[in-house]
Amino acid sequence: LFIPRINVQAMYGLGDKGDVSAHLGSSGLLHNAGVGGRAYLGPKWMLGAQANLMLLHEVDFYASNDLSIFYNGSFRLSTAATKKNAFYGGFQVDLYARQFESFDSGIEDFWINGGGVVGFDLLDHGGLGYQLEGKFTPLFFNTIDGVAMFPFMGNGFEPNILFSAQVGLSIYKRIKTQPSPIAPS
Repeated sequence: LFIPRINVQAMYGLGDKGDVSAHLGSSGLLHNAGVGGRAYLGPKWMLGAQANLMLLHEVDFYASNDLSIFYNGSFRLSTAATKKNAFYGGFQVDLYARQFESFDSGIEDFWINGGGVVGFDLLDHGGLGYQLEGKFTPLFFNTIDGVAMFPFMGNGFEPNILFSAQVGLSIYKRIKTQPSPIAPS
């Protein structure tokens, strides 16, 4: 199912150590907000974590609209895009918990979804950047069904209801700030 989503993100670099970010987005029925951070593990690798709160309005034409509340944590280990090599790739694990109707209800279910990510990040000379990224998450585990795989393969596992093949395009502007007069400790 193709559902376009608009997302706005602000990121602050911490020199050669990493960066922190905050984001907000919506697809009309799914709204999300969250924070994230990445640690640069040398010049070629990075480790990232992101936390999200997502609100999903489930449309049912025969009943009232239901609300699902999802809590999401994403963890990624990937190579880093550089000026010499704009391609990157790695592994991603997503954790989900779900509540129905309100924040007062209990957690109904817990999922773990995992797979890979590949991308291309190109920064032009004017500070405008373009990033194309694909995420593929065929591996799945939850507290009700156990281990699952692709929803369309007859592999003996339960179907993965959170299976996704996602493609995203980002256009961004880098804003350079003045260096700190005192080096961070």
